Amino acid sequence: LHPQSSSIEADVMTADLQALAANNDVISVQDLAESNQQMLNTTQDEELKLNAREFKGVVQRPWRIGSFSALTSGHDAELPDYDAQSLTDIDIQPVRTATKRQDRFGFPRGAQAGTCLHSIFEVWNFKTDDQASMQALVSRTLIQYGFDEEWTPVVCQWLGEVVNTPLSSTDNFCLTDLDPAQRLDEMAFYFPVADLSVRQLQRLLFPHLADDHVLATVLNRLDFYNLSGFMKGFIDLVYEHQGRYYVVDYKSNFLGEDQSDYGKEQLDEAMISHDYPLQYLIYSLALHRYLKLRLPDYDPEQHLGGVYYLFLRGMKPEWGQTGVFADRPSTDLLTAFDAYLQGVADE
Repeated sequence: LHPQSSSIEADVMTADLQALAANNDVISVQDLAESNQQMLNTTQDEELKLNAREFKGVVQRPWRIGSFSALTSGHDAELPDYDAQSLTDIDIQPVRTATKRQDRFGFPRGAQAGTCLHSIFEVWNFKTDDQASMQALVSRTLIQYGFDEEWTPVVCQWLGEVVNTPLSSTDNFCLTDLDPAQRLDEMAFYFPVADLSVRQLQRLLFPHLADDHVLATVLNRLDFYNLSGFMKGFIDLVYEHQGRYYVVDYKSNFLGEDQSDYGKEQLDEAMISHDYPLQYLIYSLALHRYLKLRLPDYDPEQHLGGVYYLFLRGMKPEWGQTGVFADRPSTDLLTAFDAYLQGVADE
């Protein structure tokens, strides 16, 4: 600005301030003493070089909530995995699937179909012979998830065959042998995790696994961000039989249209491709910790029965254990996994 213009503006501002002070007892205007005036040294400022201070602190990793599906980046494509998503989060859309078969193999595939079947298993009393109630439950659930009600007789017969399929060849135990008091559906768990990394997990668990074990194969290819915080999830079914406790997970994966497509080799391949062994290791640990709190004389060798992954499309009483994947993580494996997640594993 021109010096004369600046002087005029300063005089006007001074007059305004003096007028304001004259009308207010708490305001006064005084000229700045020449000794207190400071001049801006632009030359010095231009020569001054500023640098950011070096950060020498430690940024702690934020605690997060993890789950099987979070660790595996959603490899479980068949179901919406209750670890990460509840039924109320699912957008139910009508399903219009043209099919040539009205049977278990022709039943629609995908996450919505799997969730529909899970919902039936969750509330169904396996021991009941009330066919009318069964049909009402199936029909209502099919409609709820957008499926045609015409599937009702197919699903009723199919699921009836599933619960009458022996899970083990040694004692011919079936789900129909379970009383309601022996089962816990959709068991939620939530436990702390001090640290979880792929490399440490491999180092600690490999000594307890055979090289060709499905869990060893999955661990070999795992890749996920380190987790500190909490692990959560929901187990489809926990049941007790002859004093031993078991984990059950229902899978509606379509592996083929024949009994032979659901044999041991095919099930192992499906388990590995979806990283399910990591899932049942987490679930087994959740049950292990739960029983430690609930049973005063708890001994994993005595009380932990193992896990069953039931590939529903391959289960039929006359097919034996087709469609049934079974495993029992060793006590040493679970103990090592448990200690590691609590941050007390041997280095």
